[in-house]
Amino acid sequence: MVKLADGAKDNGTYLSDALPTSAEVVDFYPAAEHLKHAFEVAYGKNSPKARTQCETYRHVLCDEHDGVEKVIRAWVYLWLANRRSSGAHQQGRYTDQCRAVGR
Repeated sequence: MVKLADGAKDNGTYLSDALPTSAEVVDFYPAAEHLKHAFEVAYGKNSPKARTQCETYRHVLCDEHDGVEKVIRAWVYLWLANRRSSGAHQQGRYTDQCRAVGR
């Protein structure tokens, strides 16, 4: 069995708590949308830096074996740097969900 989370609230805790132990994955496209939003919160909507970082970390997320952990570390860094923003708070919650599911 493989458990797949699509980014909906509480998927990570439900999958971990209610179902037997097995591989857990996060759907790439909702995760990539959250990634884009996190960089837009940090660097400005549609800014060149946000686009570049988003593209870089989309590849990390999709192609690298430990990509989920690398993206989570980037999100944590962005959240700490921008924690007064409500958008950063929302991405911080999503990061916690990914941490619960993506390992």
